[in-house]
Amino acid sequence: MDGSLFLRLGGEAGLTRMIDLLYERLLADDYLGEYFMGVDIDRLKSAQLGFMRQAFGDTEAVWRGASLRDAHKGQLVTELAFDQFIDLFAAVAAEMGVADADQAEMRTVLKAMRASVITEFKPNPAYDYQSKPF
Repeated sequence: MDGSLFLRLGGEAGLTRMIDLLYERLLADDYLGEYFMGVDIDRLKSAQLGFMRQAFGDTEAVWRGASLRDAHKGQLVTELAFDQFIDLFAAVAAEMGVADADQAEMRTVLKAMRASVITEFKPNPAYDYQSKPF
């Protein structure tokens, strides 16, 4: 594996395309789409790009936005929504040809943020944790 995960995802252009596709899917999803009603999606995508650049190892990125906890305060993000978001992001990455190992690393990075997005972790009985790789 050469370079940071950010570079292996295609750098800024690759990550921007992934985020664009992700939000197309999120907004079309009956369950997840409700989280984004009335949200300025362009502003959200821009903020997400900045945050994920740093999270995925872009050494030139400096995140100065809200913390994950503050950004998701009052959102009532469920375990199911959190897990489905990650699954959808990984599916978009797969469609774009991201290697399996890099998808697994993406999942690991994103799952590490669980406690900042969801304040109380209780395993979701409807989610098949065994079949979802990290």
